[in-house]
Amino acid sequence: MGILMLDTRFPRIVGDIGNAASFDFPVIFRRMDGIGSADAVTAHPDRPRVLAA
Repeated sequence: MGILMLDTRFPRIVGDIGNAASFDFPVIFRRMDGIGSADAVTAHPDRPRVLAA
């Protein structure tokens, strides 16, 4: 499974989607560099820099 991750830095405990140990199958993570949580929840997630990530 592939998972797109926001560009955030905090501990990901087991059970969090950002922790590979949460899954009993292989996962691939890709960080969207420069795209943080504010970009994902604003009224304009279609801005070019968000779409480019």
